[in-house]
Amino acid sequence: MKSDGELLQSIPKVNMQKGASAIVAYTSPFRLIFRDAKDSWAPSLEQINQNGYDSIKLHRLSTSIDIGLPQPFCCHVTFDGALLLPRVKQFWPIEKAVAAFNRVLGEFMLGGVYFESIGPTDIDQAILYPTGYYRPLGQAKGLPGQLRYGLQAKMASPLHSILLYQPEHLLAKDLHVARKRGAALSSKFETLSLEFLVQGISAFATHDWAGALSHLWISLEQVVSCLWKDQVIVGGVQPKFPIRNRKEFLQDHRTWVTSARLEVLFQRGILSEIAYRKLNNARKARNELAHLGRAPSRESASAALEGLFEVIESSDKSTSLAEIINTIKSRDPLERYYSMSGMGESGEGGLWLGPLPPIPGEPEWGVKEYERVYDKKN
Repeated sequence: MKSDGELLQSIPKVNMQKGASAIVAYTSPFRLIFRDAKDSWAPSLEQINQNGYDSIKLHRLSTSIDIGLPQPFCCHVTFDGALLLPRVKQFWPIEKAVAAFNRVLGEFMLGGVYFESIGPTDIDQAILYPTGYYRPLGQAKGLPGQLRYGLQAKMASPLHSILLYQPEHLLAKDLHVARKRGAALSSKFETLSLEFLVQGISAFATHDWAGALSHLWISLEQVVSCLWKDQVIVGGVQPKFPIRNRKEFLQDHRTWVTSARLEVLFQRGILSEIAYRKLNNARKARNELAHLGRAPSRESASAALEGLFEVIESSDKSTSLAEIINTIKSRDPLERYYSMSGMGESGEGGLWLGPLPPIPGEPEWGVKEYERVYDKKN
């Protein structure tokens, strides 16, 4: 593994005097990416409120990741957590860029670093300069992109700029480790589309149980198809002499539906009883969603998530994804919000926002006139 210094030096220089055109994906949750242990970010609350923080650093690259593109192209990772790809035909129009970015985020996810999926509204264009800094064009329509642009330009509202106060951060090497692990694991399943996986996990983290179950079940069917091929069609017990149409029969999805394949994999000891039970519950909920429009429960979505990861683990008994499942569940934004105390406190003995303007019904409003909603009779 490369040292922190080698990771920094590995950032390919832009071979254009005036810069290169790039595609930007603004990732969530908001976090900073430190290039090494010496990197830092510690503006005071006063500096943030007065726009005195180092906005230049928010434009800087922190590292670059080789995702198999022709040299010298790669995926750049910025200090403010964005991902950059070259603006080439391979990644344009925008839906191609979205798919490519989500594949990278899916590898991070399988490697243990949580990211939410990105969509077309999270995409921007930028100029990447030979200095190692990028300038976004401010075309993203989603909140993550508008937020990043506002922070870089020092035009964000106090409600958003507070994100710069003691934000979550990762080291560049942590991303490299996660991506390497995730890429190695996903490579065992040639039909696995990481875009569906990361979308399913993002839906789970935001309590979208129907979206989570639908996307995770697609990923499950893709993983099971790979296992079926490796463990049944070309692996396992094989006839001494060719049997006519056997391969075609085993490849027939109408005969060997996912439920039947799961049963065979269980009988062969490839799928554990615990995973089989979870996936059977998820399958029932998924069928009720598809055919009856019945909304799934959190338990059903959780069964799909845990069962899928246990099936992925079956390809490598030395791999444990339990920690990743716990990380995903810990990112629940609703539970994280309601568990927070002292929402308005800065940690510096004061409030990061001043008193909000009073509204009718609050003691601060006093006796001033206001537009009545209820008349005196009611």
